[in-house]
Amino acid sequence: LHEGTFRKYHPELNLANTANEFLTIARDAAKRIMDSGIYSIYSTGNPEEDYYQLFVQGDLEGNPEVILANIYDFSKNRNAGYRYEIQDYEQSPSRDLIQSYLMEDGSRFTDHAGYEKLQYVDEFKNRDPRMAQTLAYPGWINYADRQSTPNIQELNKNFTGYAQIKGYVNSVEQADYESVDLPVLRYAEALLTYAEASAELGSLTQADLDNTVNVLRDRVGMAHLDMALANSDPDALLMAKFPDVTGANRGVILEIRRERRIEMALEGRRFDDLMRWHAGKLLEVKPVGMYFPGLGKYDLTGDGIPDIILIPQSASIPDGEQKETNELGVKLVYYKAGLIDQDVTVFLENGEQGGQIVTQKLDRKFTEPRDYYRPVPFSETILNPNLVQPFGWN
Repeated sequence: LHEGTFRKYHPELNLANTANEFLTIARDAAKRIMDSGIYSIYSTGNPEEDYYQLFVQGDLEGNPEVILANIYDFSKNRNAGYRYEIQDYEQSPSRDLIQSYLMEDGSRFTDHAGYEKLQYVDEFKNRDPRMAQTLAYPGWINYADRQSTPNIQELNKNFTGYAQIKGYVNSVEQADYESVDLPVLRYAEALLTYAEASAELGSLTQADLDNTVNVLRDRVGMAHLDMALANSDPDALLMAKFPDVTGANRGVILEIRRERRIEMALEGRRFDDLMRWHAGKLLEVKPVGMYFPGLGKYDLTGDGIPDIILIPQSASIPDGEQKETNELGVKLVYYKAGLIDQDVTVFLENGEQGGQIVTQKLDRKFTEPRDYYRPVPFSETILNPNLVQPFGWN
């Protein structure tokens, strides 16, 4: 799949006419896995938990979805450190990912008027159920941190405000959270490979979608992807992100790409996907986070009661007993908010006038086609002078 799509979408190679050979190999290999009957999508019939539970299991060897896993076992001194990587050294998902999730009924979140200014507590309402099984949602309780009340999202410099719970074992037992097996290759990816390769080849049917993408959606009780509807009304935002996608199947190819992003979220596939799709320029976009309309008090747990307060740079954060309490008698968490070059904790687009959280000031640069490739090490060119550097690395 990588080779086929890389050849198709990278004009500098002049290999587009050979892409279908590799896409056919990918499609047929995925179909053999599907027809083998060996694997299936993990489900216990609990759409609100099954996707999340797949990634917090201590033994994946018998899991029907897992083709290849990295096995961890605390008792054998082979420990997994996901708890620390997710909560202490946070994966900080971007708002672009949050806005990519569809509504639960299959409609586009970004078609709703004012979606750009929705606050955290409203962004999770009626969304693809995988969203709340991947990201900390309003009302989520961090039992592993010995909390008994809903977690208040922590804000900090260079973080978006969103947090990952996919792969996070919500348990205080060290043997539990350090013995979590890591899925490396799942049957879900084989289904997505079949759908994408078929769409790129022009052979995709609604029956194919029902046997692939819609099987994944069934696990979480999500509305099905309709091929005719997708092609008749392609997502304008996705078309802008991936202008190289054209033809009669443009809409469904874009939706399969969305599905891959959502199903495989935070599993380390996104960078490679952007490279093979000739979409490296998307890496120039600076990640942004939660939206706050300005200074003031905000609810982050979904109960309608404020949990935090954003104050100006010029103000002082009160000492413990002087901090304001909310209706529950809990002290508000104070943050200074302002522009990214100010001495504050929360960076907002428009400073004290609000906006999305911004995470960096310097511009990003992705040079095409050079940055789709890696240079040949200098030591190797000494050993073999016939080696030629790839595009732009001379």
